[in-house]
Amino acid sequence: MFAGARPIRRVERLLLGLAFVAAIGVRLPFLIDYDEDIDALRFALGVDDFDVASLRPHAPFYPVHIALGKLVAWLSGAGPVQALGIVSAVSGAASIALLGALTRRVAGPRALVPALLLGLSSPLIALSSVKVHSDMAGTAFVLGATWLLASSRRTEAMVVAGLGLGVRLSYFPFALAQWLLVARLDGSWRGGLARARDLAFGALLWGVPLVVIAGAEPLLRVGLAQGAGHFTTWGGTLVTVPSVSDRLHGVFWGLWANGLGGAYPDASPLRWLALPAWLTLFALAGGSLRSFARVSPAAVWGAVAYFVWAFVGQNIAYKPRHLLPLVPLLLAAVAAGVARSRGPARWLARAALGVVVVVGSAESWALVRAHETPSPAAQVVATIAKNAEDPRPIVTRELGRWLRERAPSRRVLEPADVLDGIAEAARGGPVLVTSEALPKGGVDALVRAGFAVHTELAAPRSRYVDALWSELALLEVRAAVAPTGTPARTPPSPPR
Repeated sequence: MFAGARPIRRVERLLLGLAFVAAIGVRLPFLIDYDEDIDALRFALGVDDFDVASLRPHAPFYPVHIALGKLVAWLSGAGPVQALGIVSAVSGAASIALLGALTRRVAGPRALVPALLLGLSSPLIALSSVKVHSDMAGTAFVLGATWLLASSRRTEAMVVAGLGLGVRLSYFPFALAQWLLVARLDGSWRGGLARARDLAFGALLWGVPLVVIAGAEPLLRVGLAQGAGHFTTWGGTLVTVPSVSDRLHGVFWGLWANGLGGAYPDASPLRWLALPAWLTLFALAGGSLRSFARVSPAAVWGAVAYFVWAFVGQNIAYKPRHLLPLVPLLLAAVAAGVARSRGPARWLARAALGVVVVVGSAESWALVRAHETPSPAAQVVATIAKNAEDPRPIVTRELGRWLRERAPSRRVLEPADVLDGIAEAARGGPVLVTSEALPKGGVDALVRAGFAVHTELAAPRSRYVDALWSELALLEVRAAVAPTGTPARTPPSPPR
């Protein structure tokens, strides 16, 4: 029998409800109203006017996430960005409640409060709950399916898993692993086929409307092109970031420093106070892993399958949000360890939990507050858009689509060779350059070639708020005159 198989008590329902309300209450005041990055821009454009061919949003088009954003916008009158923020805030609150319900089901009633407190104090969950990306909503569906499986509600679990693929398709390993587990537990091919039917039904709920609205040909054409680009160019996969050490570092930094709010050299010194407490909780959790895996194999199978996929096919080296669905499952295991502690260890566990929750809550609050200020990339785009009459062209690599949407009057250049492109453009006058376009050592190369480079705008913020482009700046490059009176030479192309 499941550890928490007895009916849930009224007080436990009240705790779950209070956690849900508290999570929403501390997130909604911090919703943003700016385009945080290029993916966030595309999500907002998709809510405003869904168009597969125009990448509104990008593949795999996130039909359920976009539909939820449209529904919230229609009901509340909010703009696309804030509507998606509300979706994430509600999804984050639901994820915390589902984390508590799942952990109670697996580890018993004693695990409920620790799980809720850990979920409420996780920096990555807090930050993801005020962003417009689909990660938080996708995590809510993963946890919903996992909780339903732990409650022996297999049909509903598979339908929810299939529906969740329309929120975030990259979470498919959870659905696949859960289906394989259910088929194995059913013990017959008929049972496996029945659960596959349920999974397919959930996917068809969004798949059929998507094909009807977007058309099969654009979906296939754009989807294949975007898929090829993801794996070979911009997706941060094992192909484009082949360093195993970088990817392992990304996993550790993503789960420990971002997901759990653990101590790290460039993070807040406050976190070091919680390090002994975390080590205590990990020691307690280690003893509960075997029973946790036995009672909720769906959580373990899904986590392992997703980890393998993310390590190969996701940008885990630089974007910790791709590890988000693993964080609640780690917290569930920690909460289970706290719940099973006995004697003096129980008081030690509670003290350690208290320290972790206080420090995590303070860190979450600081990150969510910092997130209210527009990201460095958003400030760069806003500055360019504000100066509509500025004749200087902009050389960029990743911000071209963003600039064309928000600053349509400006001339945007995206040369294949950035340094050569800057040199050629600068012959006609000053050029603006977004710093992410420059290769390593690019500024030095330009200066050595005789170009004058100065910073037009720099507004860096913590990489724990913006894991990518946290120091992005806007530069101006001018073609200086060499001492002989001849134009400065073209800078050499960087080594490839």
